[in-house]
Amino acid sequence: MNNNCIESGQKKARIGVSASYDIDAKNELEGRIEARRLVEENTSYNIEFITLLSDQHLEYEKESGAFEITEF
Repeated sequence: MNNNCIESGQKKARIGVSASYDIDAKNELEGRIEARRLVEENTSYNIEFITLLSDQHLEYEKESGAFEITEF
């Protein structure tokens, strides 16, 4: 995770921070809507982009050792 910050008044914005969330949904649009809702309700992150995570990428994330499960 990149911890570069820009000071903006009293808030510090992180640049280049990304996270992966596995959302069970009927289709990609429903998953994007649910992901945005969960992250906005449970974190202080500002979502700029949501993309579909392939099964291969998910397996890579799990094997890399940096993978952790977050439940809301």
